[in-house]
Amino acid sequence: MLRMTLAALVVAAASVATSDAQAAPLAFHHTGRLADTLGVPLNQDVTLTVSLSTTEGGAAFWSQEFQDVPLQDGYFGLEVGAGPPALTTEDLDHSEVWLTTAFPGGSTSHRLLAVPYAARAEVANSLQGEGAVVQMATVQTRTQGTYTAPPSGLGSAITPMDIVITPRKAGNKVLLEWTLNGEIHQDAVFLVTGNGSLLPLATNASNNRWAGTSATDYDQNESSTPTAYTVTIVDENSLDTASTYQVFVRSSSSGTYTFALNRALANTGADAVEATLSVGTATEIWQNP
Repeated sequence: MLRMTLAALVVAAASVATSDAQAAPLAFHHTGRLADTLGVPLNQDVTLTVSLSTTEGGAAFWSQEFQDVPLQDGYFGLEVGAGPPALTTEDLDHSEVWLTTAFPGGSTSHRLLAVPYAARAEVANSLQGEGAVVQMATVQTRTQGTYTAPPSGLGSAITPMDIVITPRKAGNKVLLEWTLNGEIHQDAVFLVTGNGSLLPLATNASNNRWAGTSATDYDQNESSTPTAYTVTIVDENSLDTASTYQVFVRSSSSGTYTFALNRALANTGADAVEATLSVGTATEIWQNP
């Protein structure tokens, strides 16, 4: 009969997955020493089974078998949790977890303490701090098109620049930034909506046609070089659902104008009449409760 004369549990590493579709896998090192009944350390290969339960000696809710584990002066080292089956943060989501190591002729149990438990927290809840970047969604396109900018309503959505993002937590700030390359008459503004509604501060309280998130520049030559327009705003009331952010263009006077995306109004591209790229980003920024 064998006996385990020493057992120690050491967390060496935990790898956290970024996929939302499954719980994050983790792994840790487990070491121990096996000896015979006379206390002589063993030098042979053995089969060991590591299992987890919620009470000492209780039914296992997770286990992993290790075959042909080499013993050197009785010592062994195992990487527990890498699988199969893989250990996940959900497996450690109990008020108390016991680790049992079964060897030929016996077993020994140890309660997991604070260090292993630190790995069970979800990444967003345990590692994110105020102001940390959680994720980013982007759009970039060389699509060319024209969009009418009327003097009423919201104007027209520049749909190739739509950005879709699902915030990890409601209330996180979403920094929205677009660089729109194109051309339009100088009397126009850009507006931003989230899920079909104007974002606060995207325009003024009365939504006057001359009020927007940003304005176009003064350029009376609409037949040559396009302009890079910057549109920036923060959604401070985000939802934890798929959210679509759109840029609209609207006239700021009584006239109706046309916005040309990634081109000049009079030309789709030629020498000295550039064709361009437009880019947009949505950056989710963690906010503590």
